[in-house]
Amino acid sequence: MNTSITDANLRLAASRQRIRRWITRPQAADAGGSWSNPLSLATSLAADAGNEALRPIAARHPYALVGTALAGGALIAWARPWRLLGSALFAGALSQLGARLVSRIELPSMADALQSMLRQSKTAVAREGDPRPS
Repeated sequence: MNTSITDANLRLAASRQRIRRWITRPQAADAGGSWSNPLSLATSLAADAGNEALRPIAARHPYALVGTALAGGALIAWARPWRLLGSALFAGALSQLGARLVSRIELPSMADALQSMLRQSKTAVAREGDPRPS
């Protein structure tokens, strides 16, 4: 019971530190110029919250997470919500938003997810035995 309280306190302190870091970072360096996106802090905090929420799910069910992302992307491609607005401005803003979101993906966390998937498949093969004939 005591370790769970300590873990919760450590997570809370780390979360506060991330928020403090995002609030105090230089805005011009983030935007790559003299202007800044007003939603930058909100998207950064949402990305951090999503990362913290999806990390345990990715550790337990990596294939389900990849399948869900694939299905969500296919649904967006099939529905084509950008056609409803029909605006080149919207398409440009959406591509910039997508580029920013992709640039925020941490390579080490992706590598950890890949290693987790490989470990899970190796343990499944080890449990079932080698299906190849000898």
